[in-house]
Amino acid sequence: MAEYLSPRNDYGFKKLFGSQEHLNLTISFLNAILGRTDGNLIRLISLRQNEKFPEPAGARRSFLDVYCVDQNDHHCIIEMQNEPQDFFFERMIYYTSLVYSRQKPIPFQYEKLIPVIFIGVLTQKLNDNYPEVISEHAIMNTKHNSISSEHMIYYLVELGKFNKNQDELITDVDKWLFFMKKADSCKEIPSVFKQNIDFVTAFDVLEKMAFSEIDLFNYLAAADAEGREERIEKAAIKAGIAQGIEQGAEKKALQTAQILVQKGIDIDIIAQSTGLSIEEIKKLL
Repeated sequence: MAEYLSPRNDYGFKKLFGSQEHLNLTISFLNAILGRTDGNLIRLISLRQNEKFPEPAGARRSFLDVYCVDQNDHHCIIEMQNEPQDFFFERMIYYTSLVYSRQKPIPFQYEKLIPVIFIGVLTQKLNDNYPEVISEHAIMNTKHNSISSEHMIYYLVELGKFNKNQDELITDVDKWLFFMKKADSCKEIPSVFKQNIDFVTAFDVLEKMAFSEIDLFNYLAAADAEGREERIEKAAIKAGIAQGIEQGAEKKALQTAQILVQKGIDIDIIAQSTGLSIEEIKKLL
């Protein structure tokens, strides 16, 4: 039995789709998610690895998970998002605008600007208003429901909405969505995937035994980083609750001590009864 690591892990995701060695996986994934068919397929891509963009002074730099350019010079960003994040749409627009604005067209020849496609893969549901796992978003004429420009197109892949079992997987889209959501729960390559060399390769890439010691360290470091903010938030909440309980108990003890002092009870007895120190009780006197 094999053990497969998570394709949703930041390091695992980049090992699958951001590797020069496995460009076929990135091409297959893009064609499936973008709904490309014969005559419109992406056949070649070049990776822009470790692409980063300037930020205002003091802000952290923005790195893209996977950034590639196809044979038609169309730019494509693929981002994996594990943690729930507010304003994800705004983040999509920001990243796409960064890529789009870096182009340097001949003045006033805006028709030469190259389209940018953003694909955001999310582990959770982002919007319950529609059932589709994959949704396409663009600049629209809202009155006539028509696309005004195809130069910036956004695709959301909400894995939280995908619920098909292995025997329901028909298309490559189904298979990629199942793979992204459940590959790390498989103990062997499901038979439905064995007919396609790309999926066999994808499982092989994530097989734990194939990871070097450095790869495994990077994978675990990425897994640790993904939950860090949530752990910090939980710790802060827990500390706040504990502090609140402690403060409440101390306030109650002081109130009790005050009553006992007024009744003339011995300080030592008050200290034993309330847990307060002799010094704290003397302050009440």
